[in-house]
Amino acid sequence: MAARDKFARRLYELRKSRLYERNGQAFCSNRQVADEFGKRHDNVLRDIANLDCSEEFRLLNFEESYYINEQGKKQPQMLMTKDGFTFLVMGYRGKKATHCVRTACFGLPGM
Repeated sequence: MAARDKFARRLYELRKSRLYERNGQAFCSNRQVADEFGKRHDNVLRDIANLDCSEEFRLLNFEESYYINEQGKKQPQMLMTKDGFTFLVMGYRGKKATHCVRTACFGLPGM
């Protein structure tokens, strides 16, 4: 596949999946994880805070951010890389979690 075709496909996938992109790296938010897994976003923030990972891994794969909620208030959110997402979701159970880990770990279509 030509480089231009790969870029166009990747751009389409990013838009479809509502991922953030910075410096060529895809990120998703804890809010997106919450939506996908039917969890409250504050509980996903808690899950991220409780991950048993090194500080180096945390700094490389999770970034504090914020969003403006429906009431116009600034609320915390966490952006995460593919590796951060995979590490987080590995602790979840169910078919959706299994599919997401397979997708992220084995390069099947997805994030």
